[in-house]
Amino acid sequence: MIFATLKENPINNRVIQTEICNSLDPSEKNAISYFQGLMTTKLLSQKLLDTVWLMHLDVYDHMHSLTLAAGSKSRPDFIGLNSKLNWIIIESKGRSNSFDPSAQIKAKKQTRKLRKIDGQFPILRAAVQSYFTSSGYFKSRIDDPEEYDDDAIDIEINQNRYLNKYYKPILDILSENSFYLKDISVNNTPYITTIPEVDLIIWINKTIYDLLHGEISFDLNLILVAETLTIEKTDINTFIGGDGILVITGENWSVENMILEPTERK
Repeated sequence: MIFATLKENPINNRVIQTEICNSLDPSEKNAISYFQGLMTTKLLSQKLLDTVWLMHLDVYDHMHSLTLAAGSKSRPDFIGLNSKLNWIIIESKGRSNSFDPSAQIKAKKQTRKLRKIDGQFPILRAAVQSYFTSSGYFKSRIDDPEEYDDDAIDIEINQNRYLNKYYKPILDILSENSFYLKDISVNNTPYITTIPEVDLIIWINKTIYDLLHGEISFDLNLILVAETLTIEKTDINTFIGGDGILVITGENWSVENMILEPTERK
């Protein structure tokens, strides 16, 4: 979806919409902008908020029913666990056009609908909105409303379940592409690797991989091995996350290719 709807401006390398994205009908644009908002929220949570273990609340609730202390249907999109095992709350908004002040106000209100997570007050609440400027550039805004509403709910989260659920998509990719699996080493750190069909190489720290498969006694502190990783971009196509997941983009994602419309790319 990112490949089809976003491209780089060849003049300044800022992100803009593709012609394909511009040609979509309003309902399709709404769906695309929603997922673009989620994507941006995930990036900002790591780069700005030291929070790599970010999960959509509905994903957790689908697998493990949340314990609610009060009856309220309004709630934010994301909860996240940072490297100090503190919680944050984020509501994500995506717009296919310009910045929407009313949507940002609503996002702030939604972050105030949770009070405690797993018995802890979150250290931060944030409202993130992604949108396109009048010049067509992809942009995001983040605000941090304070406190919580009187009718805010408490949710009980099992951290072990939370972290297992967070890594499940990566483990599923590895499982579905098991014929690609092999042990390799990056900066003397062992990883398991696979090559999906979207021209990406995805690695996961082998200690975390073994931990999640029960090959190591599950100790929550072991998950913090990810924090010790060298988060260093060796080149423009490589990113090592603080969660122990590394992504390398292939040639399809090169700058030379991404300044072109999708139909013109190699």
